[in-house]
Amino acid sequence: MDAQPTIKPLPKHLPMAIAGLFWIIYFVRFGYDFGASDQDEMLPYLYRLLDPTLYSTDWFVRNMTDHLNVRTYFIYALYLPALVLPVWLVAALGYTACWIVIVQSVYQISLRILRDALGAVLATFFVIVFFHKVTLGANDLVYHLLVPELVAWAFVLPALVMYWNKKMQTAALLLGLGTCFHLITGLTTGLVLVLLVLWQVRESALSWQSGIQFIAIYGLAALPIVGPIAFQQLTTRPTTTLAALLETGTPYEILVHFRLPLHHLSNYAPSRTLDGFF
Repeated sequence: MDAQPTIKPLPKHLPMAIAGLFWIIYFVRFGYDFGASDQDEMLPYLYRLLDPTLYSTDWFVRNMTDHLNVRTYFIYALYLPALVLPVWLVAALGYTACWIVIVQSVYQISLRILRDALGAVLATFFVIVFFHKVTLGANDLVYHLLVPELVAWAFVLPALVMYWNKKMQTAALLLGLGTCFHLITGLTTGLVLVLLVLWQVRESALSWQSGIQFIAIYGLAALPIVGPIAFQQLTTRPTTTLAALLETGTPYEILVHFRLPLHHLSNYAPSRTLDGFF
């Protein structure tokens, strides 16, 4: 009797050599930065935590260190290792770890969809190197420096993998943790998954107990950032103390025009061309 041919199982993980090659190609195309772009806003926050004598007269930095904000969990995740390691090294190690997790997660999702190892490798390559800007919330999947969005995707994408594998509780927990690092990335993906869970419950593809557990765990895991930020938005009024002191406009105007114009002024950055989009 002829033996049945064995089917070789698909590799669950992308070989690190290939993942490294993808990063090299990305690096050649986009580079790696430290102390630039959004880090210009966040690193002073971290440096002041490490040395409270720094930026003592900087309203923006002191305001961030004195109150919980959307950067808090990201900065404190860097703060603990930065107590013993140089900040540039902490950023590089965090960047590398996030890159590995994101690339592996994209590969696993691609493998689930295509059911072909070579196709999944090619799909991962194109997603990471060419289409990393096509995401919910318009936050790049990978960046040329360590930013909160990158860390958030390192939680959110594994959450999608866990969801696909029907590990609902783990998926909800990872999704909530990702939300703590970056609200938009976590909430946009979370909203889609919550709607999908509700649809599955309605279609009897998922038990209502599992649906409630998913939503509850996600909500509780995201509450440390969603709760305080929502409370601040509902109760805090703009202060004009600094404006009265410096006679230069409101703190919001100072923030917009001098510290974060890229985030608030649509005409600050040049419009994206098709080449810039990639």
